[in-house]
Amino acid sequence: NLYSLPYAESLGKSIAMNEKSRKKVVFLLVPPNFFGHRHFHERKLAALRSVKVPAKAVAFVPESLFQARKEAYKSVNSDDFDIVTYKRKISKSFLMAKYFYRELALKRHVIVHALRETTVPLIILRKCLFLSARLKIAQEFEGDNRSEFIYNKEFCDPDRPPDYPKKLSNVIKYKIIAFFDFFKAQNADALILMSKEHAELWTQRLVGRKKMFIFPTLPLPDDVFFDRNARAEIRKNLGVDDKIIFVYVGNVTCTWQRLSGMFKVFKEISEVYPTARFLVLTRVEDFKLVKDEAKNFNVEDRLVLKNVPHEEVYKYLSASDLGLFLRHSHIMNKVVTSGKLGEYLASGLPVVTTGANSRNLNDFIKMNDMGVFVDDNLGTDVEIEEKIEHIVANLPDYSERNALAVSFHESMNLTNVVNIDYPRFLTEL
Repeated sequence: NLYSLPYAESLGKSIAMNEKSRKKVVFLLVPPNFFGHRHFHERKLAALRSVKVPAKAVAFVPESLFQARKEAYKSVNSDDFDIVTYKRKISKSFLMAKYFYRELALKRHVIVHALRETTVPLIILRKCLFLSARLKIAQEFEGDNRSEFIYNKEFCDPDRPPDYPKKLSNVIKYKIIAFFDFFKAQNADALILMSKEHAELWTQRLVGRKKMFIFPTLPLPDDVFFDRNARAEIRKNLGVDDKIIFVYVGNVTCTWQRLSGMFKVFKEISEVYPTARFLVLTRVEDFKLVKDEAKNFNVEDRLVLKNVPHEEVYKYLSASDLGLFLRHSHIMNKVVTSGKLGEYLASGLPVVTTGANSRNLNDFIKMNDMGVFVDDNLGTDVEIEEKIEHIVANLPDYSERNALAVSFHESMNLTNVVNIDYPRFLTEL
C-alpha cells in the first residue's frame, strides 16, 4: 500500500473536480538541465491534465547555460515548459518569487512539485505574505543528497565508501547540506520520495507528521518490455547471435556506477565463458573511458560499445542475456528504486547485482529467480558461476522472459501510480 507508511495520510478514492479544484494549478519546478528526465516530466504533466488540472513545468536557467544549449531549450514545447533565464544567482530567487506571486495574484491555488531545485524563495514568499493556504509545496528528493555527497567525496573501491564523513571539511559541508534539506522538507506540505526505505529515513529525520508519496523512477509498460523480434534483429546486426551478452546501460562518469568493478566481474566470468561479450550503451563522450577500462582488463575484443536513443534501449536489453548492476551497500543506494535496474527487470532480463537497491526490487529478483547476488568486493566464486551457468543454460527462453517482464510491471503497478495516485496526491494538498 503506497500510503501505509508512518505519518502518510490515506487519500480519497476520487478527485472531486468542483469549482475550487478547477482553480488549482500545478507547476513542476525542475532543474536547468532537465533534458535527461524530460520524458518523466512530460508524463507527469499528461497525468495531471488528464484529470483537468492545469499543469506546467518551469525551469530557472542561467543565461550562460541557455546560450550554450539554446537549440535544446528552444526545442521544448512552450505549452509544457516555461524557461526563465537569469544572469546572476541572486536574481534567481527574486525571479522565482515573482513568477509564482504572479500566479497567486490570479486567485489560483498553486501547487509546486519541486525536484532538485531550491524552494527557499517560495517558503519565504508564503511566510511573509501569509499565503500558506494557497501556495503548497511538494518537495521531491531524488535520492539522499547528504549520503550522495559523502559517497563522492570519500569514495573508495573495492572498500565501500563510509556512510558518514571522516574528514573535517566534509563534516562541515555534510552538515550544511543536511540543514538545507531539512529546512526544505520541514517547510514543505508533502514529500515525494523514491521508496519505503527513503520514507522511513525521512520519517526519522523530521519533526512532526508529514504527508509522503512514494514515486519510484521505474519504467512504464509501454516504454520497456521484452521484444522477441528486436532481440533477433539486434543480435544479428551486432554479429553476436551465438554469444552470451552482458549489458550495462547509462553514464560511466559517476563513481557509484563502478566501471572498473563491472569490467572486473565481466573478465572473471568471460574466462569461464569465452563466448561472453560486454555490451555497453552509454554517451558518446564516455566512449574513451569505457575503451580505456576494457584495455586495462584486456577484454577490448569482447567489448561492444553503442550509443542509442533512450526509446530504443529496450530493444538492446531484449537482445541481452544478463544485466550488470553493481552498487556499494551504502545509504545512497539502498533508499532508491533505480531506474536502470528497473529497466533491466522490465525487459525480463536476469541481473548480476550486489543487492544495494530498495527492498522491493531485491524481493522481486529473489522471488522470480532473476539474478545472481555478489558481495561489495565483487568476488565471483563457484556458486556464482553455477548460478550464471543455470541462467545461460535456459537462454533464450522467450516465453519466460516475456512473463517476467509482464510480472514486473504488474508487481510495481507504476501505471496507476503515475496516472491515478500522483494527480490525486497533489490535488489533495
